[in-house]
Amino acid sequence: MPKIDTRPSTKGNVLNLQTGRKILRFVAGADENAHPDQSDRIEYEELLFLNGEIELKDGSRYWAVIGISPEDGGEHWFSGLFLENGDFVTQDDPDFLSKLGKTKEEVYGYRYRYWPTYLSRDHHINYETGWSR
Repeated sequence: MPKIDTRPSTKGNVLNLQTGRKILRFVAGADENAHPDQSDRIEYEELLFLNGEIELKDGSRYWAVIGISPEDGGEHWFSGLFLENGDFVTQDDPDFLSKLGKTKEEVYGYRYRYWPTYLSRDHHINYETGWSR
């Protein structure tokens, strides 16, 4: 399957995650400096959730929500992608590959970037490009 760029058609899609008393709101393609606000970090179950972007191994690109651990140098624990049909799929979904319409060879080895960059000690990120290594 050829690489695709879903970002133009999914920009502005909204994901609201209910986390007990708080609803976490993410907007696909949100301005890198606008959300989340550092005074209202989106933390849940010891993870920090950030707006971001994923580039699959085949070069396809998606707006995403990235979950990292602020306690251990930015270990990446969660990836969720905004799909063109309006859905949101996480890597934990058993139908992850089929919802993307991709094979594991086309997906894995993907890289990610997130914003704002909270963790100056995240050794997974190339600070010149912002992408994971």
